[in-house]
Parts: sequence; structure tokens; C-alpha cells
Amino acid sequence: MGVGNARATGRSRPWSAADSSRLPASIYRIDKGGSEMIDIEHRPVLVVSSDSARAERVAEAFRNGGRVVTTEERGSAAAAMIGEGGEGSTGFLVIDLALPELDRQRLREALGENAPPPEPLEAVERRQIAAMLQHTGGNRRRAAQLLGLARSTLLAKIRRYELEAAADAAV
Repeated sequence: MGVGNARATGRSRPWSAADSSRLPASIYRIDKGGSEMIDIEHRPVLVVSSDSARAERVAEAFRNGGRVVTTEERGSAAAAMIGEGGEGSTGFLVIDLALPELDRQRLREALGENAPPPEPLEAVERRQIAAMLQHTGGNRRRAAQLLGLARSTLLAKIRRYELEAAADAAV
């Protein structure tokens, strides 16, 4: 869900500065425990929109949170600013998707929609078990404790992933 997207949120009114209390939660509180994954409080924000009034409303929502905000009417100028390592390069870029010059296909590619799929869980688990066996010098009981598994579960996974040789070699 995009920040301030009226269709996605079911709201009929445009984004306003009064909505700033909801802004941080939708941007950086991404885990279930509510832990802050990105320190947004001290990062500058660049708002790009062809509608200066709309850009100012969004910018004001960020400013109410104490952030440094720059507005820009042209996406190409914003891209140049970020590419040169300007103020926006270490911060956040808010783009109005209604910009006529916005190439949505390139935006999707930049956001990673065409990225290869993540590694299968089995491959990650196998690598983690092998690393833990190496770390514990082949001590399966200690490896199981550190992995949070029952010893019998770890032994089954060692057989499943054919890691017996790795476990014995670590000894």
C-alpha cells in the first residue's frame, strides 16, 4: 500500500499534513514487533511532483515530523540530484506516480520487481546448518541448541541435506 494512496486506503480525500502521525508507521515500521528498520528521523526527504500544491502537502507531512524536505517539480532533476549524491541520496524519495515523464517500467525494474526470486529455504537452511556445525566443531547437540532445534530434528536435517561428511569433518 502506498503512502497517501486514496484508492488503496479507501480514503476519498487527498493526503494532508494531519496524516503525518500515520506516516512513519507505513514507511519504516515493517516488522511485526514494530521495530524501526530504517532511521527515518534524521534522513532528508525529496518530494517529486508536477503538482506543486500536492508536493507541498506531502512535504509538510514530513516536516511536521522534524525532517528536512526538498520539493522538486521535475523527476529528471530529482534523478540527477540523487545520482550526484545530493541531499536526497542518503534519504527518501517520494514520487508522484502521476508524473507524465515517469517511466513506470524502469521504476518497477529499479524497485526489483524483475529481480530473480530469493534463494529456496532449503538451500538457506542447509548452508546455515553446515555453518553452525563448523562453528561448533561438529558438536551436534550444541549446534541444535544454537539453531533452536531439537537434536533429533537437527540429525534428520543433517541426513536430509547429506551433511554427515561436513559434521564429521568438523570434528
